[in-house]
Amino acid sequence: MSTTKYCSGCGSQIAAAAEICPKCGVRVASPLSPSHAQIKNPGIAAVLSFFFVGLGQIYNGQIGKGVAYMIIGFVCVVIGIATLGVGFILYAIFWIYTIVDAYKSAEKINRRQAKYSYGAVESASSPKQSHTLRNVALAALLILFFVLALMHRL
Repeated sequence: MSTTKYCSGCGSQIAAAAEICPKCGVRVASPLSPSHAQIKNPGIAAVLSFFFVGLGQIYNGQIGKGVAYMIIGFVCVVIGIATLGVGFILYAIFWIYTIVDAYKSAEKINRRQAKYSYGAVESASSPKQSHTLRNVALAALLILFFVLALMHRL
């Protein structure tokens, strides 16, 4: 069994016995045994994000991410009103992204819960960099569309 693991929130290497990451404050280990672990239903997460952007992430326990998605969704709507349509296209793309993200995040949370063995974590793997890269690419795409929409209005 490894003496270190990686934080699911920030990716920092921390002690295997840590329940909370000392760098970002994210809970990385459930204090409950696996029989009491809260399993997230990916279908419910996706349906909640279908009805309101970010709600599926909040259901998954990713409150900061859910609130950020709500703010981004609001900004897309404001851009849509200001540009007479471009923001609504952005919103639709972002809406679909949040539904898929909520579903995949719930699955990832459930896989992580399966690694717990009576409070001890078996060897946790390094966090994937593709998730961070995908978020940066999405933000860059939103900024690009916003700039193009503003240029179109001039």
